[in-house]
Amino acid sequence: MQAAPAPATASDTETGQPEGEVALGVAPSGRCVIAGVAAATRLLCPQVMFGFAVGLLTEYATGVDFIEQFGQIVTYLGIADLE
Repeated sequence: MQAAPAPATASDTETGQPEGEVALGVAPSGRCVIAGVAAATRLLCPQVMFGFAVGLLTEYATGVDFIEQFGQIVTYLGIADLE
């Protein structure tokens, strides 16, 4: 014989979150969760690491730091005259 499911709590009905998930807090597994953060981290982390590596290699190859590189890009694109 199966036990009856627990009734929805006020937080489940107010937030619209499925049972067992929370928008901000601690999941039943004990991990701290914020809705969608784990998926976004898995998606963006490799891209950020690649961008950081390219920035370091560019700085090493040109001798120009990131701030100066950014200023050059803005000037070359005609957004602002930073030189």
